[in-house]
Amino acid sequence: MRRVVKFLLASLSFTFLFAGSSSIAQADPVVITFTDPNQTLVAGNTGIFSGSLTNVSASPVTLSGSLISFTTVVGEFEGTLIVLNYADPFLALVSPLSGGPVTLAPGESTGVIPIFTYNTSGFFGGPSTVTFNGLFTVSQGDVFIPANQLGVASWSVTVLPNPNPIPEPTTAILLGTSLLGMAAKLYRKRRG
Repeated sequence: MRRVVKFLLASLSFTFLFAGSSSIAQADPVVITFTDPNQTLVAGNTGIFSGSLTNVSASPVTLSGSLISFTTVVGEFEGTLIVLNYADPFLALVSPLSGGPVTLAPGESTGVIPIFTYNTSGFFGGPSTVTFNGLFTVSQGDVFIPANQLGVASWSVTVLPNPNPIPEPTTAILLGTSLLGMAAKLYRKRRG
């Protein structure tokens, strides 16, 4: 009986040791910390995600690739589009054309910088809110190769309906031509 208990305890301790070491081995070498990872804005406005990137590994890491992606869109917000763009300070870290790529020493951080901006169309005011959820990934080289990925952080933007939506250009044209047609008809009636 004692042998069985010892065997079970040894098996459990080995399992916990293996699980602990595998989680450490899979930890991201770069920690991405957004100052405000969950943002809300009214349609037609522009927002920005700022944050820092910190090398938490024991060796230097080079930032030379990145990806902003959507994971889910929750809700229906017809006609509203969210557009994502990298901010210039972040491009300076990773793009050779802007001075990058940058190598972070162990423990080194970029400090808080603008990472990417987003804006939404103000043409439509509803019918409801929508939440865009996504991921921001930094890499060394090709971001699509998992072995090169250094760190991942999630972000979300909730877009509220615009109380004063800007009319779509085609809607404005249709409205304008119909008003002109009505004015012409009234003019003919008065004249004739």
